[in-house]
Amino acid sequence: CMRWNGDNSATRCQKRRSVARAPSRPPCIRPAASATAFMAPALVPLTAVPQRTALSHAFGGLAARMPVYAGIMSLACFASLGLPGLAGFWGELMCFVGAFPRWKLYTALSVIGLLVTTGFFLRMLEKVFLGPFNEKWAGLKDLDARELCALVPLVLLTIFIGVYPKPVLDLINATVGHMAGLIK
Repeated sequence: CMRWNGDNSATRCQKRRSVARAPSRPPCIRPAASATAFMAPALVPLTAVPQRTALSHAFGGLAARMPVYAGIMSLACFASLGLPGLAGFWGELMCFVGAFPRWKLYTALSVIGLLVTTGFFLRMLEKVFLGPFNEKWAGLKDLDARELCALVPLVLLTIFIGVYPKPVLDLINATVGHMAGLIK
């Protein structure tokens, strides 16, 4: 049994004969669920951290001042929603196609969850990037060359996998095939 401490170090704990519990994981091991989660660490510091706010209603009209940033963030949101032509589409499609024959009700409920998520993303994009520009953010600048060097490869990869997913699917298929062989 391992126990994760607050400083990301692990210590051994004594095994108990009572109900076994899984050790808690440090935050760095939690998997990212979407392209936005991958891109957010690079994008959020540009606006929220230097200005000491993360409230979406405090912004407004940033697309006028930061069009490249708004475009990349919009693309990340749409990829996370699974729009066709972006990397998230194939994962969403395979989940729904694979789950529907066996669990029709749960699949339908997950579509409702996807619609609610779409509403949240569109509302966030509206509050942060559209509408009248908030003059409080007049000092913000669009992405510089260093930030673009970090984000453009991710954007291109998101589009490439969305248009041509075969290399990634072949890699996944080989691994899943091997795992399925171990289970049988």
